[in-house]
Amino acid sequence: MKKSSNIVAGFVAAALALAIGAGCGGKSDQPSKLIGSWTAASGSLTGTCPVFGMFTQDLTGGAFTIEKGTMSDLLLTFNGCPVKFDLEGHSTSATSATAQAGQMCTFNVPPLGSVSVSITSWALQLTDDQTLTMTVSGSALGATCPVSGSATAIRSAVDAGAGG
Repeated sequence: MKKSSNIVAGFVAAALALAIGAGCGGKSDQPSKLIGSWTAASGSLTGTCPVFGMFTQDLTGGAFTIEKGTMSDLLLTFNGCPVKFDLEGHSTSATSATAQAGQMCTFNVPPLGSVSVSITSWALQLTDDQTLTMTVSGSALGATCPVSGSATAIRSAVDAGAGG
């Protein structure tokens, strides 16, 4: 009887070790490959409004950071605007992420000044350890002005060794 108890205890210990090693289904503490400082090498944000016509915001040279989030997998901050992103499958090995619904950012758009953009979608895709592409769509000035854009960003030199 003692021998079978030891076998059962051994299986239980092994199962617990596997569960702890797998994280019990929780998020990993490993950093995402997308985390770091980035600079847009090219890109723009364009809106079309019935009253003002078309406006374009050049994103080239714009710096942003991506860090581990607390209310999301990632937090991207661009021009002081924090945007929450979730990694594909909530996996730190994911190379893509999507903005959570219901967020807004404000951009300075000459000659209009500060314009709030309601984000409909914003997707990030790591093409290699040093290059990130993104697409964004939404609406400005209420829902009257559709906005869309895309950019390619390069990991900043400070983070050149990061990314996995």
